[in-house]
Amino acid sequence: MLLPFARRVVLRYSLVLSAVSLIPGGDAVLAATLYVQAEADAAGSGATWASAYNDFQEALSAALPGDDIWVAAGLYLPNRPGGSDDPRAATFRLSRGVAAYGGFTGKETSRAERNHLRHLALLSGDLHGDDNPLAQIDTPSRHNDDNAEHVVTGAEGAILDGFVIIGGNATNPTNGSGGGLYMDTVDMEVRNCGFIGNLASQSGGALYGESALLRIHACYFWGNAAQVFGGGAVDLNGGEPCVTDCVFAFNRAGMEADRLSGPTDEGTLCGDGGGLLLRNIQHAWVLNSHFFGNEASGDGGGIYSLGDHNLLVFGCVLAGNAAGDYGGGIYRPDDVISCTIAGNYAKHAGGGVAAMGHPMNANLRNCILFENGAADAGPELHATYATLTIADCMVTGGLPPAAPDKHEQIIDGGNNRAADPLFKNLLGEDGIEGTLDDNFHLRPDSPARNTGNIASLPRDERDLDLDGNYTEPIPLDAAGQPRVTHGYLDLGAYEEGEQDRELSRSEILSNLLELAQGADLSNARTRSAALLTPLLQGELPLLCIHPRCPRFSPKPPFPPHTAI
Repeated sequence: MLLPFARRVVLRYSLVLSAVSLIPGGDAVLAATLYVQAEADAAGSGATWASAYNDFQEALSAALPGDDIWVAAGLYLPNRPGGSDDPRAATFRLSRGVAAYGGFTGKETSRAERNHLRHLALLSGDLHGDDNPLAQIDTPSRHNDDNAEHVVTGAEGAILDGFVIIGGNATNPTNGSGGGLYMDTVDMEVRNCGFIGNLASQSGGALYGESALLRIHACYFWGNAAQVFGGGAVDLNGGEPCVTDCVFAFNRAGMEADRLSGPTDEGTLCGDGGGLLLRNIQHAWVLNSHFFGNEASGDGGGIYSLGDHNLLVFGCVLAGNAAGDYGGGIYRPDDVISCTIAGNYAKHAGGGVAAMGHPMNANLRNCILFENGAADAGPELHATYATLTIADCMVTGGLPPAAPDKHEQIIDGGNNRAADPLFKNLLGEDGIEGTLDDNFHLRPDSPARNTGNIASLPRDERDLDLDGNYTEPIPLDAAGQPRVTHGYLDLGAYEEGEQDRELSRSEILSNLLELAQGADLSNARTRSAALLTPLLQGELPLLCIHPRCPRFSPKPPFPPHTAI
């Protein structure tokens, strides 16, 4: 058996050497591809599929900056606590400048041949294989108290692409964030990954990133939870993060039992951001993403933003999200453009959008707000100590009147209408609003078609279409289709035209469930897919804030807190 150093020498000079790579801030190195397959022989060198590693962490430890790691479908457990006596400290520790790709069968010769949605590479924090996915994620019957604290730990310049991360449980009193993926002051990319059933006692049930230039692309977050502070799925703290083409579904921030008994101090989070929490950031982008059925015991059922910054929410669908206080869809945005915000709920005010505090100025343009609700005030929109300007939007019931006693200022920026946008299928096949099968595309006779203001489209600063043009208007809609067709722009997240198609991002989750139900357990490569069945069908960790929940009660199960 080769020692790790000897393996590196073999890899440097084997035939798999394919390119010369220049690592930022470093020297030119020969880049290698390392291979991992769960069923491989333990003595493998990682140089080919035939001699693959069977341990993902072993490949990560052997890789040098510029290397790629190809990981075949299967189940992988972290097994190296990194010097700690606590077995729960085991984590897949990514390597600086190394790109890890999952979703192979073990036969591919190019990365383009892989199908990460069909051949699942699961990274699991269930170290003993005793989790009960049918139990609610935050109860003892889940049996996840012995799971890994952080399934994956990030690294500078790393890429994580094509993995499904499950069963993380970050409950350490000194670091209870990021059960699935934890990143501290590193710049990296997370692409084509799924995060299902991860838990954090503090924030970021699935993912926590601090002070990073982080990009999250084409990922899905399902059934994750943060117990106390916020970010049921994701907590991004500082830096300039960018979230594109992602799905946030049925995540939760806060718990009824953990709700604070009185008002919170300014700057204190309490169950905020059921799907996504953004705080202390400099500039952030949330683009062409979907938020369905997320819940927060505090503010921001779908998205919560805290601090003085520049946040752009563009081309997003927010439906069926709920907040125990304010902002069922979004709380404290800066610019919300070309979004569809429908069927969200807040127990106090701002069922669709709440702009509050500090003071702040927020803008909504080319948006559709439809049948959102709130128990006290502002079912669609609410502002307190804030200026909220609405232009070129379609709002159920029209714009609300200003309330000077609440220092509220909602400004009509012109060309706003109160009309039914005529979605293709608001309730979907299951007949329930705010679930993944809802179709928010516009019917041919919709009054929201061809009525948007093209001049309001922001610049493509994150180059969504990868054409190298950062100054053009954002060119794609929430389904990945051209944002402007024949010189016209529709309201909301979707542009209708010759390439019209049904909602695509939710297909990721439905395809995974179908795959899990039909997995051939005699094939070890698909055995990992079968683990997803109970995770996707288990009891969803909802607080039942939204009226559609069968346990919903109009009376709050916890006292309100002072909005910040």
